[in-house]
Amino acid sequence: MSLFKFLAVILATCGSNCGLPTKPLHYAESLKEFKVTEKIFTDVILSMAEGIPHLGDYRRHYSEITHSIYHIATVLAHNCNQIDTKDLYDRLVEEAVAEVIGNPREVVETTQQFFDDFNAKTTAIQNLINISCAADINERDCDEVIQNFILDDPEKYATEANIILIAGESAKAFNSNSDKFNYISKELEAHKFVSKQSAELKNVVDALTKLLYVMDPTNPPC
Repeated sequence: MSLFKFLAVILATCGSNCGLPTKPLHYAESLKEFKVTEKIFTDVILSMAEGIPHLGDYRRHYSEITHSIYHIATVLAHNCNQIDTKDLYDRLVEEAVAEVIGNPREVVETTQQFFDDFNAKTTAIQNLINISCAADINERDCDEVIQNFILDDPEKYATEANIILIAGESAKAFNSNSDKFNYISKELEAHKFVSKQSAELKNVVDALTKLLYVMDPTNPPC
């Protein structure tokens, strides 16, 4: 066992919170999952910043799916996860699609702003995860080290750690559908999909809604 790993395990086991029976949460896995999502968006959506492609480009269709998810989740986050009618869902989809078609650069900028905002609001916990997991250490030990630091300094880390965990769940929901979204977009069927398949998008929308809710302290208490 390396010296770093030995010290990491000791810190996780004892530290200033020695004796508190706390099961470590999946911080490292959550950040890793979110970074997979960020890479997908960088390759597909943010790449359009270099030059907006024609309407037949699959990236424009992919952005219909992602921007519809984001737009609906944003509205839900401000309304305690409540959409009362199918008519409202349809209206939100049409608003998102209209923006994708009419103002694709704004869609790219909105996407970039989301990731910039997320990274700014989780800087401390991301740095902690990256440092704690940098050496030859398994993920569980890594999470124990991270959790020990969070317990030692909750004012610095607790809010950001919560965001990271929720982001991991949101990313997992999206990533599990990414191949499907890719296929639908290359078939140029995105508009039909988001219009007709609200049930299929529900898990992705709900997971992102939770993330947007915790990222914005101005959202109403629910």
